[in-house]
Amino acid sequence: LVWEFWNECYEGRIRDRLEVRVPPVSVKVFRLTRDTQQPQLLGTDMHITMGEVEIVQCRWDAARRTLSGQAARPAGERGNVFVHAPANLRVANPRGYWVTKDARDKSLIVRCALALANGTAEWSLEFADL
Repeated sequence: LVWEFWNECYEGRIRDRLEVRVPPVSVKVFRLTRDTQQPQLLGTDMHITMGEVEIVQCRWDAARRTLSGQAARPAGERGNVFVHAPANLRVANPRGYWVTKDARDKSLIVRCALALANGTAEWSLEFADL
């Protein structure tokens, strides 16, 4: 699964290689994530490493069908976590989340907005069958 940092864009799935066009005087930064066929973190907008620095914990609980995690940044910052979910699932309670369906593979991309008032924030997304 490919996520592009600067445009906050899901680029889809790749198999062997990623072909990219980068216009003059611009830049693209990608995070490549192995598709686990379950909800998973695509990236964040809080650091250019898209999760390596700011994600303290991220866990899929298959029994509860919940993806949860914790982010850490300087107190008072805000940011977003972007999650990918396979086509056979929906967000059980989408209120407060930005959810879109990718036309290429029918997967979901979910944006979870975080306010890190004390320097940490937790999120939890529950999923259900379509």
